[in-house]
Amino acid sequence: VNYDKPGRGVEKDEPEKSVVMNFFTIFFRRLSKFVQLNLIFMIPCVLVALLMFGLFLLPVPRYEMALTLSTSIIRLKLWEIYVVPMPIVLLAPFYSGIMVVVRRMANKEYVFPWSEYWQGVKDNWKQFLINGICCYIAYVVLSFSIIYYSGELSSGWFNFIPFALVLILVVLLVFSQLYAPVLMVSVDIKLKPLYKNS
Repeated sequence: VNYDKPGRGVEKDEPEKSVVMNFFTIFFRRLSKFVQLNLIFMIPCVLVALLMFGLFLLPVPRYEMALTLSTSIIRLKLWEIYVVPMPIVLLAPFYSGIMVVVRRMANKEYVFPWSEYWQGVKDNWKQFLINGICCYIAYVVLSFSIIYYSGELSSGWFNFIPFALVLILVVLLVFSQLYAPVLMVSVDIKLKPLYKNS
């Protein structure tokens, strides 16, 4: 690229790009930064995966819960379903670094992925960890509810109501987690108004 040669510049009345075009422009312009950011995030991901694998292989009594439903009995392996995935909560603080760097890239600011990622983790780890714990508790309650109510569907139409409510809660939780992390790194907000807003 010849930086001495004047370019075409920006037209005064040039129309703004659509949101989709703007997304892909930023994405492809910053693709190498996104790759760097994902490689950085892989460090805690690998550690958490090893911890989960260690929990899976741990020689401890494996408890099964026999859930007696109206038409069948479901055996839940509680260790594999609820204990082994528990270290995923530890990834929540590291997700804050991703949010900080991506927000800066979306605002078209120059970023240094390594240093800004770890600074974002340092500044936001507490709130993200609490959010991760809340999400894990929601996972335990909602997954158990889905298993229970799906097994009870054949016993009567009225069981569709709690099953549908649980599914609605799952969708609301997923949608809130698309917005809550961005909000946490953008403004200083407590968890209750954060969840209400997201």
